[in-house]
Amino acid sequence: MTDQEVQSQVTKPPRAANKWITFLKNYSQEHNLPYASCISNAECKSAYLASKSAPITEPVAPTPPVVEPVEPVVEPVEPVVAVPEKPKKSKKEKKQKKDRKKKKKKEISVEVETETSVAE
Repeated sequence: MTDQEVQSQVTKPPRAANKWITFLKNYSQEHNLPYASCISNAECKSAYLASKSAPITEPVAPTPPVVEPVEPVVEPVEPVVAVPEKPKKSKKEKKQKKDRKKKKKKEISVEVETETSVAE
């Protein structure tokens, strides 16, 4: 790459021209006056201020379409039926159940032992 190519890639993009300077250049060409005399010319300054205070018509954005409100669709809800809770067992009842299981287990193991001894 040459130095010019590098420099063109590094340089910043040009800024927008100053509106007063642009107006002065155009005014000097239209009125056949030198640029330097337009800077101090009172008529030039008043013309710039008049053009600056002129109403600027900006493009009006299209209005969005009117959306009519829609009623929400509400489906009937079935009533919630309360399910009764199971009554909690007391410690005594839990122990009785556990003892019954142990007793039943013992009975089964005794039956199995008797069957094996009879088979011999």
